[in-house]
Amino acid sequence: MSIDVLQNKIRKLKNPSAVVFTPDPELIPGGQSVRDYFGALLEALRDHVAAARFDVAEYALYPGGLEDLSALTVTAKAMGYYVILDWTALESVGRAKRSAEAILKEQRWSCDAMVISCYGGTDILKPWFKAAGKDRDLFPVIKTANKSGTELQDLQTGGRFVYTAAADLISRLGETAMERCGYSRLGVTAGCYNAASLRTLRQNYPKLFLLVDGLDQTGCNAKNASYAFDQLGHGALVCAGESILGAWKEGEERPDPVTAALEAAERMRKNLNRYVTIL
Repeated sequence: MSIDVLQNKIRKLKNPSAVVFTPDPELIPGGQSVRDYFGALLEALRDHVAAARFDVAEYALYPGGLEDLSALTVTAKAMGYYVILDWTALESVGRAKRSAEAILKEQRWSCDAMVISCYGGTDILKPWFKAAGKDRDLFPVIKTANKSGTELQDLQTGGRFVYTAAADLISRLGETAMERCGYSRLGVTAGCYNAASLRTLRQNYPKLFLLVDGLDQTGCNAKNASYAFDQLGHGALVCAGESILGAWKEGEERPDPVTAALEAAERMRKNLNRYVTIL
């Protein structure tokens, strides 16, 4: 797959959202395993949501998690999801090369895109870019969704913010990876805590596809996220996890967990579509 496939899936579904499948014990209904619950959610959401996202570190911390991750990514891929893996460790050059080759070339886990760290510079990014080839996309993290991320990412350096310096670097590297939809296979990940930063990224980097993080975190909302989209409602994918996976915990009457998740995903779509019209 490439960024063209993701953009086409979003247009078809009229839903620019992704579900983050985090194996947090507090989000898993009693009596169900991670694999069973997330497998059921993938089945229920397959015609509603374009992408499924998994963080390798989260699964490594969970007993049996890496085996679950392998099974779930294969399932998601077979169901037609655009599959995103997080691997955001700060790496040396040698480790970046080994990681990229093991995950992408050897296909350790099924995926269409990777979320990676970018603050190690070009010699960390290039092994990933090379291993991704023309079939996979990369979304280096330049702006996190947490409130205190501004303490470093919004510092001024040489007349620009740190996060825009990172966007400049990624934009230059991605010029050779343009697809028909008008976006590069090398995009960026940015949190939606600060609407101004998303507006800046969309206006100044029109060829960067934005993976928008943290919709269900405090201070983040659909209106903020809407600034990541272009005038056609293209160029961004918005991620949420806890609000969908744990929707069954809301209210006095505990609904069926899968039904609750499906309803939460539909609310997310409607909230985004209040501000974004996908043409």
